[in-house]
Amino acid sequence: MFTAKELNMVSRKYFRVLDQEDDIISLESKNTRHGWYIYRPYNKYQNVTNCIIYHRHENQTEYHKHGYTKTFDEAINQNKQHDNYQINVRWGGWFYKGGKKK
Repeated sequence: MFTAKELNMVSRKYFRVLDQEDDIISLESKNTRHGWYIYRPYNKYQNVTNCIIYHRHENQTEYHKHGYTKTFDEAINQNKQHDNYQINVRWGGWFYKGGKKK
């Protein structure tokens, strides 16, 4: 389950929250339109903070496993680092502005 403190880490200027449940949050980057699905498996025997990250590109509907992190904060940072790589390396500095790549 995500805490209120963790959910406040999600910048609404950077991400669009698509869905939120006890152990899942779905986000879309406003910079790349890539989708992120962060899942924290429930374990009643220990205080689990690990997250599983799923990812999809702006033109895909299917998510694929992107990786694991020990904390929600690391998951958010990994998403932003991926955006940075996407924009600066793959797109040569282009980003979404007004719904179009600029």
